[in-house]
Parts: sequence; structure tokens; C-alpha cells
Amino acid sequence: MGRQKQFWLWLIGCGVGLIGLFVCMGVIVAAAATLYFIQQPVVDNRTPVPNPALVTIPDGPMTLTDAAAPVNRIVYINPNGQIVTVAPDGSASRQLTRETDLRFLFPAWSPNGRQVAAIASGRRDGGVFILNDQANSLLVELYRSPTNFPIYLYWSPTGQQISFLANHPQDGLGFHLVNSDGSSQDSLRATGSPFYWDWLGDGLKLFIHSGHTGEGSRLTFMDINGQSEAGNLAEPGFFQSPGLSASGRYLAYGTISSGQRQLIIADQVEGDQVFAQHQGQVALSWSPAAEQLAFTSPLNRSDLAFGPLRLMDAATGDVSLLDNGPVFAFFWSPNGQALAYLTLPSQRLEDELYAPEKGLLARPQFQHNELQLELRVVHITTGQRRVLLQFRPTPLFLNQFLPYFDQYALSHRLWSPESDALVLPMLNESRQPHIMVIRLDGTLPYPLAEGSMAFWSRQ
Repeated sequence: MGRQKQFWLWLIGCGVGLIGLFVCMGVIVAAAATLYFIQQPVVDNRTPVPNPALVTIPDGPMTLTDAAAPVNRIVYINPNGQIVTVAPDGSASRQLTRETDLRFLFPAWSPNGRQVAAIASGRRDGGVFILNDQANSLLVELYRSPTNFPIYLYWSPTGQQISFLANHPQDGLGFHLVNSDGSSQDSLRATGSPFYWDWLGDGLKLFIHSGHTGEGSRLTFMDINGQSEAGNLAEPGFFQSPGLSASGRYLAYGTISSGQRQLIIADQVEGDQVFAQHQGQVALSWSPAAEQLAFTSPLNRSDLAFGPLRLMDAATGDVSLLDNGPVFAFFWSPNGQALAYLTLPSQRLEDELYAPEKGLLARPQFQHNELQLELRVVHITTGQRRVLLQFRPTPLFLNQFLPYFDQYALSHRLWSPESDALVLPMLNESRQPHIMVIRLDGTLPYPLAEGSMAFWSRQ
């Protein structure tokens, strides 16, 4: 992941500017603070009725082999920058942190759902912290630096380690690994900018993509000690996060062949490859339940990644169209049966979004966050599409999360564990960020809490 000029000219078209996710935490907070809050989407503002049957969460961390009841909780950041967890109906709320000198961002659930890790910024430094999902939990410091601020984190599949990015004085970004029990010492494993990765299922290796296209870029496997395989699997092309299929058999990435931009699915067992040519950037994400790859790319050669949403079969290379777009971001349901995605309510902004890059103040008509997004869901088998709601995204979600959604989709979940609802931050009528729960059963969305970002547990 990293700061890249070619990403998301649509942000400039919307007047919020292109601000890379991977800069120091102070820049992240400053970027979010400069944006305006605007009106609420059309949703039900009823207060959810607490469920008296509260879920009991054991104290302390839990192993992946523990056969406890499903967790099914949501973590969010409240207006004071503190971490809170809550049941989906609004009950059993727990404020996990009450720090006066730290403000937290991008909390991520452990794979077993018993712990939360988050990055934080203080008055003079930034760090990575972990704590149990319980009241008055001990905040454990895993990393802290007054100069190299962390900006993104991603749990290993086993929950034993946390990988994260922090600023690096020479190479832009440093890739770090720490043990989740706090026992790590030296955490730096690699450098490069931008830097993206996906974990192998055993938690011992990572599939990494770093650097821009050309000399110095990397597309390879790396072990948890930072040792990389010799050479690149292919010449890295115009894409961000690489991906491994749920079975681990197939790789997906972008490459350049004979001057053509290609999306590649590589079979690690048979050695075969299938590909699809694309324009501009390509964003990709594997189904969690099948050998199917969802991807977007523009219809013309540009520096954008959004466009029609398509589905590619790993074995045959067959490609089907799910939505003609433009699709800005997409997220697989945990059961692999549906894709939630964000697009425009109409095409009225399309000319602006594809317009040539200009300065931050080049489009005064969009300076008040007029952009509205539409949340849709498509069923993979039937192709049936549904519009769930229209909303105005929070500045942080729009500017920091969506441009890198393909990497965040690996580490931070918007879907419920049962694939029956999503959680999203959005602006209300008072121009304040709220957390909303959107169910797929046709009931009205409802506000869960005031907050800037929220993510669902994985179980």
C-alpha cells in the first residue's frame, strides 16, 4: 500500500483531494479534519431496542481451536477517538480505551474475535496497540515511534502475529511484524513504497507486491523473517493488492506483457495461467468460498481502478459482467454468495470523475462533499442485484479507506459473520459521522452509534 499519484482521481473531482493513506498519522488526522460534514442519507433514525440476551465474552485471548459461541460484535471509533465494541443490536456496549493522549484509528478484530488491534497517534508519537474485548482491558503496546508512524495493520491468519506498515525515513514505508503477545523485539522485515500483501493460510509466508511498475518493484513470496524468494513471479503491472484464493492454489495479480496490461490468475499446482486484458488500474479480490475472482478496471486507459464489476473463473478464465459501474469498491460476503459494492446513484458525475487531473481547488462545486454513493448487493449465482441505500460517506471512509479497499478487504470486515448485514460509517443530517447497520432482509437501516469507522468481527 502507499501514496500514489495515479490513484483515485475521483477524489480530486469530488474536491477532497488525493491524500495517500500511507503518510504519517498526523497527516491522516489533518486530512480528515479539513473535510466538511454534510446531510444524512435517507435511513430510519430509530433507536435500536437492546436485546436482553447479552452475549458473554470470555476475558483474555482465546485460541483458534476454542469452540465458544460466535462473537458477532462490531468495533468502532467514537467521536473522542476511543475504541468501543458493541453487539449488532446496540446492546452490550463496551468502551475499551479511555486514553487522554491517544486517538485510535482502523481497529481490526483478531481472527478469533476476542481481541482488537489498532493504530493510534499521540501528541508526539504513534503506535500499534492490542487489547481484549472486555471492559477496562489492559492496553498492550506492540510498537511505538516518535518518527515512523504506523498507518495500517493486518492480523496473521493464526492470530499469532500482526503485520503493519509504518513510515520509513529512506524507503517511504517499512513493513513490520510483531507477535500479538507483545514479545517481539526487532519488527522491521522489509521496505518499499507502496507495499501490499496477502497472508498464506499457515501464517508463515506472505504474497507481497511493493514498488511501482518497473525497476525496483517486487512481486514475490516472503517468509515471516523477511526472507524473499529470488526474483519476481512476473513483472508487476498496474494493480495494488495481490491475492491468494481461499484454497491457496491460485494467485492473482496484474502484470505487463508485450506492452499489454493483464490480470493474471496463476495455478500453483498445474502451472497454468489464465488472463484478462485491462485498462488503467485493476483492483481484485478473491471469493472466500470458491475459486472466483472479482475485479474492476476502467473502460479506457487512465490512472483509475474503478469501472465495471466483473467475475473471473480461475479454472477456465471465463469472465462475466456483474455491474457496468462505475464501481468504486466491492466486498465479498463471508459465505461467498454475494458481493456488496459502491457505485453512483446516477451517471451525472461521470464526466467529472474521468476529467483530467487538476489542483485541489479546481472544482469548487464539489467542495462541500456533494458526492453520494449507492450501496448495492449482487448475488453471484443468480446475478440478481439489489439497491440497499444511498448515503454520503464520511471523509475518512471516502478519502482513506475506499482508495485502498482491496487491501482493507483482507484485514477489516464490513460484512456480518452470517453474511446478512453490513456496517458502514456515514454522515447524518447534522453533518456528523454515524455508524449504520444495513440488513439484507429488507428492514430499514438503523444507527448504531456516533463514530468515524466500524468493522465487524470475523466470527
